[in-house]
Amino acid sequence: MTTQPHFAPRPSLGTTGTKVNVEANFYELAGFTTGKIYQYDFQVDGKIPPALYRDIFHAVDKYHGPTLFKGAHPVFDGRAQVYSASRLAINDGAPFDVYLKEDHAHHQAAPSGGGPKPFQVTLKFATTVNMQELRDFIDGKHKDLDRITSCLNALDLAFHQHPASQHVSAKNSFYTPDGVRPLSGGIEVWSGLFQSVRPAPGRLLLNVDVSSCAFYSPGSLLDRALQYIGLRRPEDLQLGPRSPQYRALRKALKGVPITVTHREDNRRYKIRDVQSEGANRSMFQMTKDDGTEEKVSVADYFQRTLNITLRYPYLPCVEIKRGVLLPLEVCTVASGVRYARKLTPVQTAEMIKFTCIRPHDRFNRIRSNAPQLINFNNPYLKAFGIRVNPRILVTPARTLAPPSLVYDQRGQGQQVSPRDGAWNMKGLRFNTPSALRSYGILVLDRHHPRMVAALSSAINELFRACGQVGMQLTDKRAQPVFASPHSNLQQGLRNAWNEGHKACGAAPQVVFVILPSADAQVYGEIKRISDTVMGAPTQCLQSGKFQKGGIQYMANVALKLNVKLRGVNCQLRPGQVPFLTSNPTMVVGADVTHPEPGSVGQNSIAAIVATLDASYARFTSRVDHQTPGTEMIANMEAMFFSLLRTFETSSKRLPSCILFYRDGVSDSQFSTVLDFEVAAIRRACAKAKVGYAPRITFVTCQKRHHVRFRPVNRQDEERSGNCRAGTVVDTHITNPALFDFYLQAHSGLQGTSRPVHYTVLLDENRLTADVLQDMTNCLCYAFPRCTRTVSLCTPAYMADVLAARARYHKPASLFIDDTSSQASGASAPTSAYALASFKPSLYDTLFYM
Repeated sequence: MTTQPHFAPRPSLGTTGTKVNVEANFYELAGFTTGKIYQYDFQVDGKIPPALYRDIFHAVDKYHGPTLFKGAHPVFDGRAQVYSASRLAINDGAPFDVYLKEDHAHHQAAPSGGGPKPFQVTLKFATTVNMQELRDFIDGKHKDLDRITSCLNALDLAFHQHPASQHVSAKNSFYTPDGVRPLSGGIEVWSGLFQSVRPAPGRLLLNVDVSSCAFYSPGSLLDRALQYIGLRRPEDLQLGPRSPQYRALRKALKGVPITVTHREDNRRYKIRDVQSEGANRSMFQMTKDDGTEEKVSVADYFQRTLNITLRYPYLPCVEIKRGVLLPLEVCTVASGVRYARKLTPVQTAEMIKFTCIRPHDRFNRIRSNAPQLINFNNPYLKAFGIRVNPRILVTPARTLAPPSLVYDQRGQGQQVSPRDGAWNMKGLRFNTPSALRSYGILVLDRHHPRMVAALSSAINELFRACGQVGMQLTDKRAQPVFASPHSNLQQGLRNAWNEGHKACGAAPQVVFVILPSADAQVYGEIKRISDTVMGAPTQCLQSGKFQKGGIQYMANVALKLNVKLRGVNCQLRPGQVPFLTSNPTMVVGADVTHPEPGSVGQNSIAAIVATLDASYARFTSRVDHQTPGTEMIANMEAMFFSLLRTFETSSKRLPSCILFYRDGVSDSQFSTVLDFEVAAIRRACAKAKVGYAPRITFVTCQKRHHVRFRPVNRQDEERSGNCRAGTVVDTHITNPALFDFYLQAHSGLQGTSRPVHYTVLLDENRLTADVLQDMTNCLCYAFPRCTRTVSLCTPAYMADVLAARARYHKPASLFIDDTSSQASGASAPTSAYALASFKPSLYDTLFYM
């Protein structure tokens, strides 16, 4: 983390709302060393797989610790750095030999000069870390996070060292097979704990949370291969080299960690490839005892050399090194290896079901597992002078009041006061209903009379629901156009468009697309065509759900349809948030999304959404593509200048205040985003008008953290056991040097709700804590496509949705499963996957809702 004193200071603590006490998943550190910590560089000679580094360090600790460490109990970051609370008695920079645990006995039993080869390890003093800097930081004596980064790293590793030596670990988490649950596709989910040391005002805290991770299911590789591609019998794996199932098998097995059953060692290998021919037909050159070479099959080699008769000699072999082949039946999937690929939709749903833990159960797991798995009295913590208060932290919180929402602006006016983060639209009319004058219908299914009748009935039901909320609807009916989901979808959409134009006498404003199932590829191609070719919105509907209908379903469709047609569903009561209405204010949300790990050649996508007037109901948006992995919005100046011009055209003036919510920024990027993006915003303002310099408040929004809350008293809970919507925490667990707060704006339906962490990097509007917290909470009630408050304030949420939508804009021929390749997106040519651009006519609409 890096920060400088120029960040916005905390003006005050919030006071509004109903006071409550909540448990936060933190333990307070009752003590830690304030002396010097010694940092060393840890190097291993040669090219070593990253997973081996921690095993090598454990071997150093076990076999060389008595002479090198002498009870110091140093800790390791898993790759390059070692921290010790006392100076190590090492020959600085001199290499020494290390044998892994499984090789140590073989080395001792081997004759001189024989046995396994050792690793050459070097430990070299790097620097000292002054832990008093951390004590001074939490006591408020300085505000420079740069000076405490190494301090926090050392303490994080002190907590991680013991569990990492006992369990499978990754970054700040570790996992145990206790209570393992199987997922489909030959993988399983392990539970564990996340831990991280965090500074807070006057105290140091340990954040502990329940964590879960997917692992390969251990067992016979043959059984797993059948699971991976959905086959039942071994003989079904006799696959031709061009068959889709063979391609699926290659994709499924590449990179799978295995051990072998025909040797006694426990060495792990990774599958490099899969042969299409069976072991009885896979040939290689074998050198005989007399030095001559003979061409033999893998099956013959196992029979003649190892006296193993293969049960399935006709099944394919896996390749672990170039030219090194193993039959499927002698391989076992290794246990305790994390599954690093993207989960399928089915696996994701199963994982969510497993990890959906109610607050009471989550905190009980933390209470019972943290002291046991981390072991608060372990020797590594003692070496760093760490003492942990065994009670989970209780912190003051407040529940903010919900805003009033306005409907039926053109009629009598209707106000709604949400309760528990939700409200009902029964009897309400949209604030500004839209008019649907023309539409088309594309049905991606076979044409038959029953389908036509069912769709006609469903369309009529949808139109009745839209009419009840005030939308004006044409009385003409467009005939559905039928097409296969695997046909030319662009032509299908064009045919539906033409049919709607002919039936209604005007260009369709929307095309309804009836999908037979939730097929992401077909959905993505429909959106690509509508966004980048047609320049008109589509409304996708799943056939089964649409025909079943129902008041709630049709009302939800009406919410989306109205805003796509430039209507307004509801808005905050005027004057309720004075900052938004007392001065011309533009509220902005921005996000950058990146390609999935392992995807090939896809760009990162930057999306910005901004309000156009004081009603906070009309929006404009911009999207840009940039180099993969670039977190800063590279083209911020041009994008923001365009937003200002649109605001000026709409409101006849430029905004005097800008409230900017930036999603997707980590703590370590605060200085960079402030220096780069805010500077670009200022340049855009200066370009818009000479001397124009609006007051800017720049707030980051973070969702990827492990902070959770639970009410101390039952009467403060919702039915799900979560805190009530609008719960805010701005003390005890916040950063001593920053203006930040946690807001759980939504009502949790299941599991444990995650609050959003808001941090103010710049505040030229001089907002009080109460004003900013209340305004952010109110903005969470304005998401257009639902009648519930959302977890992330609406402009940032909309930017996130828009960026995800742009991810569909690659050509259909390249719409592949990103997990099929292990190549790095940063190293692949981006031109092959260039994303198409939105039609400019869509930018001032909410087409992506």
